[in-house]
Amino acid sequence: MFIDLSPIKTAEEKIHRLAYYDSITGLANASLLHEKLEKMLSRSRSKHDRIIVLTLDLDHFHEINAGLGRRVGDAVLCETAHRISGVIEGAIEARMGADEFVIASWQQHESDETLLLLVTNLATELIEQLQVSFKFEQHELVLDSSIRSEEHTSELQSH
Repeated sequence: MFIDLSPIKTAEEKIHRLAYYDSITGLANASLLHEKLEKMLSRSRSKHDRIIVLTLDLDHFHEINAGLGRRVGDAVLCETAHRISGVIEGAIEARMGADEFVIASWQQHESDETLLLLVTNLATELIEQLQVSFKFEQHELVLDSSIRSEEHTSELQSH
């Protein structure tokens, strides 16, 4: 007896994708980010390492969405996801809300000074990536963004 399970497998993959990934950008969503951060924190506790978390907000995104339409807004979100992906090798990139993205990375035994320099350089690189003009159809946009950072140790302290 032979039963083709490929439709079931396809459905399971689609459910997983809907549950854990943002439908517009393809980045991890809040559920997957939370799950991965828990694993990172557990690993951090055992090795006494740190996790840096950068939260990036697109400034005035609601004006783009309202003034130019959702299609342009969605294109801006996709371009933002593309530009932040890979800035930190091995990082988790996620879309948390309408215009909020999170980049989380595990760092080994870095001194406070080295970690501060790393976070500053990463934030600067991200902002520079987003300030390059973005063209969609007849629109040319320059994105402004704000970045907040947190550092977590195995004791879950933040600075």
